[in-house]
Amino acid sequence: MIAHVPVKVTDEDALLTAAENPGWKVERDQSGQLVMTPPPGGESARRNSRLTRLLDEWAEANDFISFDSNGGFRLADSSIVAPDGALVGRASWNALSEEDREGIVPLAPDVAVELCSKTDEPIKLQAKLERLLSAGTAYVVLIDPYRKTIWDRGTRPRGFDL
Repeated sequence: MIAHVPVKVTDEDALLTAAENPGWKVERDQSGQLVMTPPPGGESARRNSRLTRLLDEWAEANDFISFDSNGGFRLADSSIVAPDGALVGRASWNALSEEDREGIVPLAPDVAVELCSKTDEPIKLQAKLERLLSAGTAYVVLIDPYRKTIWDRGTRPRGFDL
């Protein structure tokens, strides 16, 4: 269940909305409208926690920075996406200003991972990941434990395997 709020929002509006609605994932689509996703439930939260741990361990060993679903990335089309997990190369991260690191990160992640919850529609998550590929993300993965499928596209970083 996703809420599309038909108002155009700035980065600051999106951050404020996220702060005022703990647990909800707040994104902005390419038209500038707010997109809010409710908390996923216990089992999905447990899976997200494990995904975050695995990504962080891999990132530490491979010169990347890992992100959980609380971070946001501003793409060139002005949309803000918050994948369940993401990786950015350390060199790209270090090239950002301190201000850019503290706010919505102004780049596409190198890797983006989405983990289906029970109420997610895989086709919509695939479309989000396709947008990320178009925006410069090198590798995207959709893990769907309910249908027991993994969908991926792009060029996987050397040694990356979930």
